[in-house]
Amino acid sequence: MEDAGALLGKARRIVVKVGSSLLTAADGTLKRDFIAGFGRELAKWRGEKRDFAIVTSGAVAAGMSVLGRQSKPQTITDMHVMAAVGQISLFRAYDEILSPLGFMPAQVLLTAEELAHRTTYINARSTLRRLFELGVVPIVNENDAIAITDRRFGDNDRLAAEIANLIEAELLVILTDVPGVYRDLEAKELLAHAVAADELLDRCVDDSRPTRHGSGGMGSKIEAARRAANSGAATVIAAGADFGRLVAGEGAGTLITDGAGPVRSRMRAKERWLATCAKANGSVYIDEGAVAALLERGRSLLPAGVTRVEGSFQRGDVVSCLDGGGTPVAQGMINYASHEVAALARRQSSEIEKVLGYVIAEEIIHRDNMVRL
Repeated sequence: MEDAGALLGKARRIVVKVGSSLLTAADGTLKRDFIAGFGRELAKWRGEKRDFAIVTSGAVAAGMSVLGRQSKPQTITDMHVMAAVGQISLFRAYDEILSPLGFMPAQVLLTAEELAHRTTYINARSTLRRLFELGVVPIVNENDAIAITDRRFGDNDRLAAEIANLIEAELLVILTDVPGVYRDLEAKELLAHAVAADELLDRCVDDSRPTRHGSGGMGSKIEAARRAANSGAATVIAAGADFGRLVAGEGAGTLITDGAGPVRSRMRAKERWLATCAKANGSVYIDEGAVAALLERGRSLLPAGVTRVEGSFQRGDVVSCLDGGGTPVAQGMINYASHEVAALARRQSSEIEKVLGYVIAEEIIHRDNMVRL
C-alpha cells in the first residue's frame, strides 16, 4: 500500500484544505508566517503540470480580530458580519503572500445551497476548470456572509470534499493541528492507512477538544474523506507542519482510501453531483426486490417497487430511495411529483396512464439519473 507522500507525488489534481487553527492565532490575527511557508511548499509544484485548489477557513476568525471581538458570534447575523469583514483580510493576506511567489490567486465563494442545484454546480465546475487552464490557483471558501446555518459545510471539511469531487481530484489533503487520525487516543498512536468504510475510523474520533475559531473536528474530517472516496479520491489528514514532508514525497498523516482503487471512470459527473452535493427534497421507500434491482442489477426504479412516499417534491427534484429499514440505498432525480408517486405505488408501469391519465415516463427514477449509495 502506498503511503501519503507517494500518492501525493503522483497526483495530478489536488485539493488542499487549510483549517482555522493553522491560519489564525488565539486572538484571531492571521498567521502570515504559516501562509508564507505554505505558499513556498506549493511553489515546489510549479512546472510539474499539477492543478491544485486551496480550500481555506479563517474568515470569521479574521473578522472577529478586525472588529475586536473575543468570543465566537452568538447569532447568525453576527457570524455573517464577521465573515464579510474577515474575507477581505483573509484574501488580502493570500494575495500579498502568494503573488510574489509567482501565483495568481482567484477568490471563489460557495455555499452548500449553490452546489445542491445542478445549474450552479455545473457553473462552479466550469469556472474552476477554466482557472486551471489559465494557470490560476482557486482559493475557495464558504460564503459565510450568506450561508444558511443548518446547511453549512462545517469548518470547510465537507466543502473540500465536494470541491475534490467537483474537479475530479485524485487527492484531498486536509491540514490541521494534529498529525492525523489516532488509532489509540490515549497512547496517541497514529493510524497510517484506513479504508473509508472501516468502522475503526468511527472509534478514532475525539471531538471533545474544539478549537477556539474552528467549527469542525476529526469527525467532520473523516466524513469528508468518506465523501471524497465516493468518487475515487484518496484523502490525507495531516498536520500543517508536515505539509513540506508530503510535498517532498515522504509519508505523513493518515491516508484514507476507498479500498477498491480509483472508481472515477465508473462515476459520471452527474453521479458525483447526486452522491455528494445534491440535496434530497423527499424520500421514497422501496421493497427488497427494488433494492436488489437497483444495487445488484443497476436497474431503474419502477412504480411496483415503491411502498410509500415521505415528504413533498416535484418532478425533477432529487429524492432519496430508502429500504424498509430507512437506510438510503440510492438517490436520483425523480420523474413524478410526490402525490403522483404515492398514487402509483405498487402499480405496474403499464397502469400509469390508467391511474394518472397521462404518462411522463415508465420509471419513477431512471437509472441514468440515479446514483447508488
